[in-house]
Amino acid sequence: MTNEQINIAIAKACGWNPPPEGMGNMTHGGSKFMSSEEWRKAHIPNYCNDLNAMHEAEKILTGKQRIIYADQLCIIWTGRDDRAIPIWFWITEATARQRAEAFLKTLGKWEGAK
Repeated sequence: MTNEQINIAIAKACGWNPPPEGMGNMTHGGSKFMSSEEWRKAHIPNYCNDLNAMHEAEKILTGKQRIIYADQLCIIWTGRDDRAIPIWFWITEATARQRAEAFLKTLGKWEGAK
């Protein structure tokens, strides 16, 4: 998935609703409203590059999902599905992009190669 696709998927998982399509064709008082794409770029957090944005997204995870999320981070960070080193180390070292991928995999919303 591209960073933009990831950012949109996380935003939707956190309750964001996109503006109606064709919004860019409407005017108000002689001013053109933003297009849907412009609105998206201006209003969706950059989850792939912002640890603070990912911290906010992580708050929607349930206790059970947090365990899955930690496992996903370990797998993404190490490239292995084993726990030779405590997973908390991998969690503290994970980038925003790695957290974003793990977040979507936890929720079953990751699109791409398994």
